[in-house]
Amino acid sequence: MRIGIDIDDTIINTTATIIEHGLEYDRLYKEGRGLKNADAYYFTDIFYWDDADDEAFFDYYRKNKIFLTVKIKEDAKYYINKMYDEGIYIEFITYRQSNKYSDIYEDTKKYLDDNGFKYHKLIVNSGMKGQVCQKENINLFIDDSPTQVEDCLSYGVPAILYETNYNQNSPLKKAKTWQEIYEIVKKVKNGKWYLFEKWYNKKSNKNNI
Repeated sequence: MRIGIDIDDTIINTTATIIEHGLEYDRLYKEGRGLKNADAYYFTDIFYWDDADDEAFFDYYRKNKIFLTVKIKEDAKYYINKMYDEGIYIEFITYRQSNKYSDIYEDTKKYLDDNGFKYHKLIVNSGMKGQVCQKENINLFIDDSPTQVEDCLSYGVPAILYETNYNQNSPLKKAKTWQEIYEIVKKVKNGKWYLFEKWYNKKSNKNNI
């Protein structure tokens, strides 16, 4: 079985780190108005910033490689490594773009390796991920972005939306924890895809399959 997994806010706490550094940036270089909406997706909605502010901050964020300091989700590492040890092919697929980040493949690979993630392949510059997953023969994809999950589904790739603060309004079924994802994978690995469909079609997120 081949599992595709996003990185930012799916296995690591990217937004929390950006908000932390964004508040400091806001205090030093802007009016220090703080947060507008911590649960928003776009940072022009999280802070009282316009597009120019957003670009200036992320230029600072990338040049200083702050993304390498983001804390991992410990349950993500535990269950991903467990799946790897159980013979599941693990492929990280990230939107991170090499035209915006210098050495992004090398830096991301080093970050994953240094933090003890087990995996078989890393893809950067993914763009929309449905076609990538189809090309890579991914059986199940996990991402925090409703847009990416919908794109995978449109290509016939089963996908799970990992729950975050900013995707609460999405009608897509969400997995709250990596343990829940692991339990799903364990069932479908044995060919019981009807259990994935049963989980996906439940209105409530409270129960595992």
